[in-house]
Amino acid sequence: MKRYRTLERFFKRGEFYGISPEIHLHVLPREHAAVVNIFNLSDKAKRVSGEINLDTVGLDAAKVYHSDEATVQVRGGKVIVSADLDAWSTAIAVVKAAGSVAGSD
Repeated sequence: MKRYRTLERFFKRGEFYGISPEIHLHVLPREHAAVVNIFNLSDKAKRVSGEINLDTVGLDAAKVYHSDEATVQVRGGKVIVSADLDAWSTAIAVVKAAGSVAGSD
């Protein structure tokens, strides 16, 4: 619940973008940040992968971004997701521009 409270502004006010049924982002362009939600919607463990251009989701591709989880990387102007998830599980990552405090506790 603490993590949700820290990130709730993304879920309430963020712009929603779907990469696939299993991956979506909640973006706050003014904060140069996004929350990436990843879901395994199957009954077997699997890798969930996808990517989307930063400019498509309203983020400045000229900035340097970092993710708080290894499952999500930002490179080449794209948010790139590759997560090995157990059946019916989920993962979350915060992507933010260098120097940004978005998503901090």
